[in-house]
Amino acid sequence: MTILVYCDFQALPCAQFSLLMEQILLDFPSEVRWVYRYFPLVDVHDKAILSLQAAEAAAQQGKFWQMHDVLFRKLLDWVELSPEQFESWAYEQAAELELDVTGFKDDFRNPAF
Repeated sequence: MTILVYCDFQALPCAQFSLLMEQILLDFPSEVRWVYRYFPLVDVHDKAILSLQAAEAAAQQGKFWQMHDVLFRKLLDWVELSPEQFESWAYEQAAELELDVTGFKDDFRNPAF
């Protein structure tokens, strides 16, 4: 079974759903596939685009799901930050995930994302 999910990293219901999906994948590792799609609610969330840029920048180094987990698990740490503060926070998270931070910064700022 494939579960296709459209979410916004800044949406609390999406963070809660991701925890449920983690459990489903643990319970049914060979039966369920999770496909994540961005659905940034830019009219509601000021960092909807920035958070997906962080996920895409991590994906360029093969760590989309790790950044996905950080964004959702630490949502309350960054949700009230300004966009500028979030960018610095994202760089710190990239370092903790052992990403090449210079490459992450370049990809984070890439207008293609």
